Amino acid sequence: FFSNLDDSPSSVIIYLHGGAWIYGNNAIPVGMEPILEAFNDKGYTIISLSYELLSDNIDISKPISDVKDLVRWIYKNKEIYNFDTDDIGILGVSSGAHLGMMASYSNEEDFIGDIELSKYPSKVSYVIDAFGPTELNNLDFNFLNSDLISSKKISLNDVNSINLINSVYSPLSYISDNSPKTLIIHSKE
Repeated sequence: FFSNLDDSPSSVIIYLHGGAWIYGNNAIPVGMEPILEAFNDKGYTIISLSYELLSDNIDISKPISDVKDLVRWIYKNKEIYNFDTDDIGILGVSSGAHLGMMASYSNEEDFIGDIELSKYPSKVSYVIDAFGPTELNNLDFNFLNSDLISSKKISLNDVNSINLINSVYSPLSYISDNSPKTLIIHSKE
């Protein structure tokens, strides 16, 4: 991560890459570098997460818990790294935006990963959603097998299963008065 250089507590931006949940890594894309460097120049700490990619053994709840674990890690280590836990934001692109919204909107007891970190908060101040899906019932999951979506072994051809996916893994299902501020960026141009 890129860190703040002065003595004041540093605001934190977590960057989450896209890649349809199955591709990508935490390398900052060329198009995002100027944006994140501008925040870093203003004193923000930038952390880019390599979350678990979906595979035959990893369902979609794991990368969500990876994001929540990182937020909790920031709270745990705020004194060591001088993080301002009152100003943590998430900037996600595509599937990374989906994971960021899921981690930010869901309750503290949802999507627990590391049990040791679960005693720390997963609250963020804001989310920037760049092209991320907020409701999964409109997505074509034919490129995934059901093991990737849920350990419940649900069928992607079954309307009830699609409704379950939408209710459990769509950020819109978790919106509440406690949800962080969110900027949604969608455009064709």
